Amino acid sequence: MGVDPEHDWAAVYEVLPNKTKVIKELKALAKDADKIYLATDMDREGEAIAWHLKEVIGGPDSKYQRVVFNEITKSAIQNAFKQPLKA
Repeated sequence: MGVDPEHDWAAVYEVLPNKTKVIKELKALAKDADKIYLATDMDREGEAIAWHLKEVIGGPDSKYQRVVFNEITKSAIQNAFKQPLKA
């Protein structure tokens, strides 16, 4: 991440060079998807991860939903997908 001092110190997010292949694959998969579920922890870090993924992948906001859980169990994940949030 960097900042742009000439544009009100706006944050500029950059994808690490070793992650460009993963981003390319995610974009290709997302292009044909009806919905994109961003599954993260409920905390601020999880929210930030979901936001960054949405920004990098792109596409209409209406495609995105966020599912949150704080344990990796079958029931927790199933419950999260039953109650998706707006991303």
